Amino acid sequence: MDASYPLAILIFAAALAPPTIAAAENELTELSLEELMEVQVTSVAKKPQSLANTAAAAFVITQEDIRRSGAIAMPDLLRMVPGMNVARIDANTWAVSARGFNDWFSNKLLVMIDGRSVYTPFFSGVYWDAQKLLLEDIERIEVVRGPGGTIWGANAVNGVINVITKHASDTTGNLTTVKVDSQESGTISYRHGGQTTGGLSYRVYGKAAEQGAGSGGADDGRVGRIGFRTDLQTNHQNTYTLSGEAYRGTMGERFEPNTLRDPYFRNLTSDSEISGGHLLARWVQQPANERQLEVQAYLDHSKRDQFYFEDSRTTFDLDMHYRFPFSDRQEIHWGAGWRYIENDSSPALWHLNPDSRSDQKWSFFIQDEITIIPERLRVTIGSKFEHNDYTGFEYQPSARVLWTPSSWHSLWSSWSRAVRTPSRFEHDGSILRAPTAAPNTYITIEGDSRMVSEVVYAYELGYRFQPRTDLLLDAALFYNVYDKLRTIEPSPPHASPPHLIPHTQIPAIVDNKLRGETYGLELAAKWQLSPQWALHAAYSYLDMQLHTASDSGDLLEEGDEKDSPTHQLFLRSTLNLPHAWELDADLRYVSETMRNEQSIQDGGEDYLTLDLRLGWRPHPGLELALGGRNLLGKKKEYRSALIDLQETEAAPTVYGSLVWHY
Repeated sequence: MDASYPLAILIFAAALAPPTIAAAENELTELSLEELMEVQVTSVAKKPQSLANTAAAAFVITQEDIRRSGAIAMPDLLRMVPGMNVARIDANTWAVSARGFNDWFSNKLLVMIDGRSVYTPFFSGVYWDAQKLLLEDIERIEVVRGPGGTIWGANAVNGVINVITKHASDTTGNLTTVKVDSQESGTISYRHGGQTTGGLSYRVYGKAAEQGAGSGGADDGRVGRIGFRTDLQTNHQNTYTLSGEAYRGTMGERFEPNTLRDPYFRNLTSDSEISGGHLLARWVQQPANERQLEVQAYLDHSKRDQFYFEDSRTTFDLDMHYRFPFSDRQEIHWGAGWRYIENDSSPALWHLNPDSRSDQKWSFFIQDEITIIPERLRVTIGSKFEHNDYTGFEYQPSARVLWTPSSWHSLWSSWSRAVRTPSRFEHDGSILRAPTAAPNTYITIEGDSRMVSEVVYAYELGYRFQPRTDLLLDAALFYNVYDKLRTIEPSPPHASPPHLIPHTQIPAIVDNKLRGETYGLELAAKWQLSPQWALHAAYSYLDMQLHTASDSGDLLEEGDEKDSPTHQLFLRSTLNLPHAWELDADLRYVSETMRNEQSIQDGGEDYLTLDLRLGWRPHPGLELALGGRNLLGKKKEYRSALIDLQETEAAPTVYGSLVWHY
């Protein structure tokens, strides 16, 4: 055990000051447990449901959680969720997944912002450096672990994250925020909101962020973004939303690519240029008879120019869904969608052939919610049907059961089938990769249009229990069976062309020769010791077993079972002190990730980290905070096996912030 562990536990314990020191004049600023259980979750069934009546492993990060976290990046917020795997690679790059398979190119997690998918078809993952939202505009973040393909479609394999921003009517007035830290990072943002006499609510905002380099790296960056949102309710039945955003930035990166000359690698730095924007429109019609129609369309464009590749993408998405009571005990929910994507790339170390292509996806889903015993037993069955240009027809059924014997207990179980369709790179791409252990050798990883979708069959069981008004417990068990997972299969080596430096080339083709099982346990608890003091705890256990086919010579993928930590523990204390002061502490433990011994040496060891925050609200609308992150020393959280991106250390950081509502 690291020598800093006992010290960290002692400091965290010291932050757990007795609640009796808090003055009675302080009001509880967080949601009560009863209110938390009634928080509306829309990402499980595409309709509002209370958290207590959700037949899924759902977790809600509230605005109060965000405010008191001191986080400046969205992935940092996800660390408090059991079952989420979050690792910082460098100051701009993250590996984020749910229930295993964590990597820079994590491809089994669907991430949305207000229902708009932010995944890239290039590798079926998320560019987190482009998701630097104004955190004060977020109402809540809904995290659903487990498949969500029946409602959301392909790539919602191990989880769904939906960031819900505030209604424009909730952001009237002005907001100015300034945040700086000791790593030469800082953000400044401004927002103005208002309402017109015709019932139109609006907000406009801008944000500039400067990211300092991590310890030992050249991964500094800067991003600016502007945006708006309008909401209009013409009567009690129709609501209209229009929102848009544009951003541009530069991100530093450091690489150590292998070469054909001694010492067989180089240390390079590069600046990546990123830009993009979107426009989203939504219409919701909800008569008083429990029927609801929702139509949403968005146009999204993004462009990246990086050391390894250049990529430009334009997406148009149209989606509608309608739900209605079929009988006194039955509700039908159905919907359809169409997505069109244009993708252009320029030749680089990562190459796509053809450079440009357009793809379409059609989808339809239907879900039947049946009440067996009113307010006690409910069954939901349904499926999504899709057709895409890569693998053709796909289906994703599920069945969920929710039993609530009393208002204090709820037990749920589910079975799901979900798919992860091939990415553009897996279908059309190629990349040169030189293994460090084999000088004068290059592996050419090539996509294959014959690759089929990865499949998961998921079995889940969950239990929510509120034994007392001040204590809430949540547990989830899962067992996932995967088939047709991606492998990288070597072909016979051959000599290099005569005009190049003599070396050996090994072609490696993407295939589907891996299967596996994962199972795990996820626990969450919240204890409201007093109106001023709350504790939150989360623990997750994960076991992954992956197996290649007998005829597979896979080079990398079987090591994925060691890329995600087996144990994770998160503890948070939030304490309201007298005279509008706040003291918050986060303690987090992550067990080792061990693809190989080099991973342990370069950033795969287990770690314990501590974050502290001291806040003061001297006046309504004004908040000052001083805090520290990673207070137990430098650490590397992740080591990539596929790419030569140089990881940097997350160093201890002191920060200060000002938030002014006026």
